[in-house]
Amino acid sequence: MSTNTSRPHTRPETVDHNPSEQLGSWIVAVTESRGVGREVGIVGLEFEFGQVVLSQLADSQTYAKTIHWLRQRPPSNLLLVAPASPHALTILHTTLKHLFPTVPLTVLPRASFASEKGYNLLQEFCSPGPQSDATLAEVRQKYYALGAASAVIDWIHKRFIQTGKSHWEKHSLNVKWLSVEGCMLIDRNTALDLELINNAVSSKSKQSLFGLLNHTYTPMANRLLRSNLLAPPTEIEVIDGRLDAVQELIELEDSFFNLRKSLKLLTQIDLDKLIGGINSTELASNRSSCNSESESHSLTSLPSSSKKKKLETQDPSLAITKKLELLKSLRTILQSLNPIRSALSTCSSELLRLASNIFEDPFLDEISSVLELRVNEDSFLGVQKGSLAKQNVHAYAIKTGVENQLLNVARETYKENLSDAMAMCEALKEEHHLPKLQFIFETRAGFMLQIKKDDLRGTSNDTTDHPDGLPKVFTNIVKKGKTLHFTCLDLKKKNQLIINSYQEICLLSEEVLDGIFEEFKKRVSTFFRLSEAIALLDMLASFAHVASTREYVRPEFTDTLAISDGRHPIKELFDSESDEFVPNDTYANGSCSFQLVTGPNMSGKSIFLRQIVLMVVMAQVGSFCPAKYASFPIFDALLTCLSKNDDIEAGLSTFSSEMKTLSGILSSMAVCRNSLIIIDELGRGTSPLEGVGIAHAFSEEIIKAKSFCFFATHFRVRKITG
Repeated sequence: MSTNTSRPHTRPETVDHNPSEQLGSWIVAVTESRGVGREVGIVGLEFEFGQVVLSQLADSQTYAKTIHWLRQRPPSNLLLVAPASPHALTILHTTLKHLFPTVPLTVLPRASFASEKGYNLLQEFCSPGPQSDATLAEVRQKYYALGAASAVIDWIHKRFIQTGKSHWEKHSLNVKWLSVEGCMLIDRNTALDLELINNAVSSKSKQSLFGLLNHTYTPMANRLLRSNLLAPPTEIEVIDGRLDAVQELIELEDSFFNLRKSLKLLTQIDLDKLIGGINSTELASNRSSCNSESESHSLTSLPSSSKKKKLETQDPSLAITKKLELLKSLRTILQSLNPIRSALSTCSSELLRLASNIFEDPFLDEISSVLELRVNEDSFLGVQKGSLAKQNVHAYAIKTGVENQLLNVARETYKENLSDAMAMCEALKEEHHLPKLQFIFETRAGFMLQIKKDDLRGTSNDTTDHPDGLPKVFTNIVKKGKTLHFTCLDLKKKNQLIINSYQEICLLSEEVLDGIFEEFKKRVSTFFRLSEAIALLDMLASFAHVASTREYVRPEFTDTLAISDGRHPIKELFDSESDEFVPNDTYANGSCSFQLVTGPNMSGKSIFLRQIVLMVVMAQVGSFCPAKYASFPIFDALLTCLSKNDDIEAGLSTFSSEMKTLSGILSSMAVCRNSLIIIDELGRGTSPLEGVGIAHAFSEEIIKAKSFCFFATHFRVRKITG
């Protein structure tokens, strides 16, 4: 594939020309083939977590799969290939511009989408490990995905240089290959109509499929569940593996409860963000030297002179505080490993054993031992902000015995200066006959003296020239209500010595912490796998929790759709007004794949249709279903026509909106052969005569395609079937 194709250098078309503006978190580059086929490469880069997701797919003329990929998580920035002429935009460009009108869209020269350069960049920044090696081997011949990777990484690199943001180290990005063919296609409107993620009435309500299944503890599992509901897997091995794990957790109650108890400890910890935070931490040596731009090609921030000055004059404890917070979260995760290992020790399902093997990685114990040997336990405890206790925690964060003699000397100096300052305060109290004199500590100023005005009355002092009766040795007197705050020259000098020794301790301690971070970065791929394992375990445990507290059954996967005593999962759980929930049966197979659902208004046709679809989604994400028996084929697309409203934003009436939806269904049917189609009262937006004709014609197309379809209608069946 040639990478030197000449194209006009078009100025990027974007709404954020100012490089100092905030860079979004989810940046996506899209490129496509220039031939008749629709081969599309998509790469998304999660700026905050340091994750790269690559995909390449064969799409239709309507870009149904590309749109589905992008709508699972709308991008904060879009990068596209510059068209040959600014006045001749490609169909892809026009489509994405219409779908994401508020997203900054930047066009780049085709030279930016160079596949070979993209592969080299991935090799340079991909975290080492077997999983990464497999990903690189997978994408080696995916030229369009590699081209998109080149564009997004190179574009962010330039933005880093201009904005001076934090950086990634080499071999620190988590690179994943996402096969669209292995996921069910669910468009945005279908997800909204079915309330997969959010309730249609209130976004804060938990009355959705996500609210039903989400009993996860960790942020990683929360994101994994959300993405799975929007794109359920279609590989039978993946689904059965999840169902085996859920069933085993239900059967092994002790393991299940111990696992949930262990995961609960990680409620406030986002391991993905933690990995990104550690990867982007600035080394103390780099901050102090503020080296110029490295000659090697790396994503490095270049602070401006003003930022450099700010770094040099800021509170020296800020950097060490941030690093200790990161290590505190890391320590919490590492402490949860043994309980999770114990909970999984009796499990035999393949998926749980694979997850258990990740927790058994010896490097995790090595990092845990390093933390225990080098960092004091007290440094992870919360202390009062700005207090001397906090400063002492930082000063003694690193355990004694670490081979750093300079740090030991700096601590001795710091300790002596503190003792001298306290002794000086006591001496001032005795010398000037001020028994009520108190000394306080402020992080920036050091030790200060204070006394109440009333406590100065009755003291005999011949050396005072202050109206309140303070001796003239005291300076910088500040009145705060009835209290006087002040200092003296000798105390100022001692405070400066304390600050100098403390700054030296912070810098030397940071170097020890940086050594721990460097060990972490060498095996960052282990923590990427650990994050994925925790997320999967938490999600499966959530499924087991729901199934064990409700009368759910494990679904089977056959060529037949059969449900016995099925119940609408959301209505059953949240509709407290109904005293009795009436279950119903459903059946369809290859010889009778098209099913007409009839009945009077308010008889429950719409609820019945949604019940079927929600159970299909639950089954394919690996959850049990609300029924006595459930069997489903594997569907690779969920196509629906459920909304009856007009689309004011698009300028479409109810009828036009229906026709647009039907057109999309027909286009998707050509790409996705194993589709589940749900139609709810088609033709209500026009006259009965025209509605019958449209319903009849569309029904014939579905029957020809042999797709599974449930078609609810208010028309008389004879009029549709002839």
